[in-house]
Amino acid sequence: GARTGLGYVALRQDRTDEARQLFQGVVTDAPRSVDALVGLGIAAWRTDDRETARDAFTRAQQIDPANADARDFLARLGPPPAAAPWTG
Repeated sequence: GARTGLGYVALRQDRTDEARQLFQGVVTDAPRSVDALVGLGIAAWRTDDRETARDAFTRAQQIDPANADARDFLARLGPPPAAAPWTG
């Protein structure tokens, strides 16, 4: 909980890279931490890393389908990009 809290403090202070590292550490240690996943998604969103943001928010929503932050950010991201057709 403490590292997640520090991550949100870092986000509020616009220290996005630091926040992302903190959230990633929590998610590595506790992959079902919805708060850390949402924080990671927000940090990724702020740096325009849509793939990481979508993954983090999707995982958070799978764990907690009622999580409004994950749902709202996924709506902002829109549908995932279509896979390129295979040209084998």
